[in-house]
Amino acid sequence: MLMATGIAVASGVAGATASQAAVTCSGWSWSNPDAGSGRSLGTYNLKVGPYSACGNVTQISSGTLLYYHCYVYNDYGNSWTHLRISGTDTQGWYSDDNLPLNSDGISRGAINPC
Repeated sequence: MLMATGIAVASGVAGATASQAAVTCSGWSWSNPDAGSGRSLGTYNLKVGPYSACGNVTQISSGTLLYYHCYVYNDYGNSWTHLRISGTDTQGWYSDDNLPLNSDGISRGAINPC
């Protein structure tokens, strides 16, 4: 019984540490080497960093035209595009899952890394 308790505690601590270390919402550098664009597939939040747990910049409505800057992979292996909302100066990170397929039929969002 003591061994089972020790494993549960160790697993809980390790899981909490990994999650906390993985979400960093600030300090992500980006540039604008990409000329791509696309329309949002739904109504989702534009984020201050490339994680769903990061704060919101604004909400983007379905069908809104977006101009891509570049992409990163976060610590979970998820791809996020830094972009600007058409007709505004509003920019931030948007999950590539919320963007349409590119002409290659495989990738989504920016094609150039940050």
